[in-house]
Amino acid sequence: MHCPRCGTTAAAAAQQFCRSCGLNLEKVAAVLEESTGLSAISDAEVERLRERQRRHETWSGIAGLTAFALILVLFITLVFSQIILKVGC
Repeated sequence: MHCPRCGTTAAAAAQQFCRSCGLNLEKVAAVLEESTGLSAISDAEVERLRERQRRHETWSGIAGLTAFALILVLFITLVFSQIILKVGC
């Protein structure tokens, strides 16, 4: 959570006051819960969202490594093809 007054990041979710400007963060959190309906989210829903986040992180890591591997293979292919072309001349 960030302090709406000064923008400082709160170190803990249960932090009562902003350590930078002293704003009461409990009241801010209560207002946010009322306006966004975050208190209505069940534990099962939170766990489902965390599992979905884990799956997305796993697949994005796999996609990133795959893209890196393909670029590396392309680079190696280009380097060796240039070497072969220069030696062949």
